[in-house]
Amino acid sequence: MALETYHTLRLPIDYYLLLLLFLAVITFYTHAYRYAHLGHDEAAHQQQFYYQRNLWYYTHYKQLKWLQLLNSLAIGLLSYKLFVADLELGFTTGDYFVLSITLMAGLFYIGLGRFSGRNIRAGKNLIIAWVWAGMVTGLPAAGVNLNVPAAFSFSLLFVENLLFVLILSIVFDIKDYVTDASKGLATIPTKLGFKKTLQHTIMPLSVILFLVHLIDLFLVNELNTGLKALSLLPFLFLLILPQLLKRRQSLLFYLLIIDGMMLFKGLLGFVLHT
Repeated sequence: MALETYHTLRLPIDYYLLLLLFLAVITFYTHAYRYAHLGHDEAAHQQQFYYQRNLWYYTHYKQLKWLQLLNSLAIGLLSYKLFVADLELGFTTGDYFVLSITLMAGLFYIGLGRFSGRNIRAGKNLIIAWVWAGMVTGLPAAGVNLNVPAAFSFSLLFVENLLFVLILSIVFDIKDYVTDASKGLATIPTKLGFKKTLQHTIMPLSVILFLVHLIDLFLVNELNTGLKALSLLPFLFLLILPQLLKRRQSLLFYLLIIDGMMLFKGLLGFVLHT
């Protein structure tokens, strides 16, 4: 999705930043799953996938410990190179705002003392969506002097990515409905229920996202008609997703939707704007 930002805004690709983002995602999610085997979660252990995942992290705990250390070292070196040693960019007020909120949102998700975004009904979803949008849209464009059309395109792309990840994070919570309910977690599905989650969150958000993309296509984008039609594919899929979710779906289906759609949207946007 960061590659999509580079090509959509016609910016030179910073491969050091891409490597930083790649390692940051791996490190964060490895940290989250590395401790998943601790304690006993009956609801999770009843599902073979979660049991096998937790078992893998348990048996490879020491190797992952060293991997995390190496990744953290690499992230530190890359951060120093990008934001200290080679910093020749003049960040605007908007850049500082987006990146500061992204950093604070990430810290709030991890938890600051007794306060954690994961304990708020929609807090986790909004935080995840903002952090992803800030990383894959805000960071690549930070410090770049964008003209008015490019700045408008950036704003639309930021909102588009935020809504896209927000919808997928809610779908992720639907996948974990049983586990989250057993833990007493305040997610949107556990509070609203399955049907209301589809009707009151995923469906309206998908419509808003589709309209935002249409605005981008017809007011900013310079793609030809055929490419514009192809760019609609991820958004059209999200519009029909509530109908698919009404049927019982496998865990593999949810994993393909959540991870696959982010990858598909990013690669499609990257290719179409090449």
